[in-house]
Amino acid sequence: MPDWSYHPLKKIVLDKISPQKSREFIHSSMNAIASFPGGRNLIAFLGHMKPPQEFQKYLNHTNFPSPIGLSGLLDPNLSGVNAFQELGFGFLEIGPIVLDKPKREEEPTRNNEQILFSDHHEKVPLKLAINKLSKLNKKIPIFAKIDAEVKEHEWDLIVQHLTPFVDAFIGTYEQVTSCFQKGEFYSRTFYISFPADELDNKDLEIADVKHHTGFGGIVIHAPNQTEDGY
Repeated sequence: MPDWSYHPLKKIVLDKISPQKSREFIHSSMNAIASFPGGRNLIAFLGHMKPPQEFQKYLNHTNFPSPIGLSGLLDPNLSGVNAFQELGFGFLEIGPIVLDKPKREEEPTRNNEQILFSDHHEKVPLKLAINKLSKLNKKIPIFAKIDAEVKEHEWDLIVQHLTPFVDAFIGTYEQVTSCFQKGEFYSRTFYISFPADELDNKDLEIADVKHHTGFGGIVIHAPNQTEDGY
């Protein structure tokens, strides 16, 4: 989205409200424009963000317009997914997906021009994900990241209900290997998520699953940033 479309409001309004409300205002406004007739073309014309043809990759039976994706942490309410498809991303991550909305969630905070995410950051309930995705005119791949605390029976329900709407799932090593051990056939690819600071110790674990036909690769996620550092 062109900077001039929201920067005039930044100092007047957005800096004076909570990060969550500011985020939702921007995402919802962008989504509204993308939903209007001709809105997608307007975003494309003003933003010039269509990836070059040579950036496209075909991997794991999925066509990626570009190698850059958008983290689900930036849009936990899925209020901007329609517009984000027009901004040059190769795929969108949604999540962390949970079966039911948790009782405790903490909004991101702003500190010295940085956004800090809590260990108890916002989650995406399954019903919300289905509601949003069922109405989406999907143009680029969508990956569903399942929350690390999701148990086996909850995992099965989430995978079952989201398979028609997403191209791949992201889970922990324990979640994905447990899924593979059942010997069931899945029509979607599974990626294993590792923290960046633990990747060097995961070679053996990766070797155990990389031969499985449903294994697509690994996803590296950064540690949460706090006021005292990482």
